Amino acid sequence: MCCGHAVRVSILNEKYTALKTEVKEAEQIRQNDKIAVLKSAYDRERFKKANDLAYSIIKLRNAISAVEEEVASLKNEIRETLKDADYILNAKQKSDGIQEIFDEALFLE
Repeated sequence: MCCGHAVRVSILNEKYTALKTEVKEAEQIRQNDKIAVLKSAYDRERFKKANDLAYSIIKLRNAISAVEEEVASLKNEIRETLKDADYILNAKQKSDGIQEIFDEALFLE
């Protein structure tokens, strides 16, 4: 009876060890699944952020384009206004950059 009991204990120990291994493997699979899900969610959020940033750039480019068009229109108006006119700028106007703007407007090609 002693040997039979030892054999049963040995078999139970083997089954217990195998079951522990299966549980550990199952936990590892669940962890890998969690990691995959979290990485996927993280990647989606990174894409959303990059997409939002790209749309911000598009809006800024459109705004820059609109501003450039307005500046060009104003320069044309300055050129027409100052055509054949004599003028003298004071020191403040010169330091504020008015002369450079006039030069740009008057010498547009």
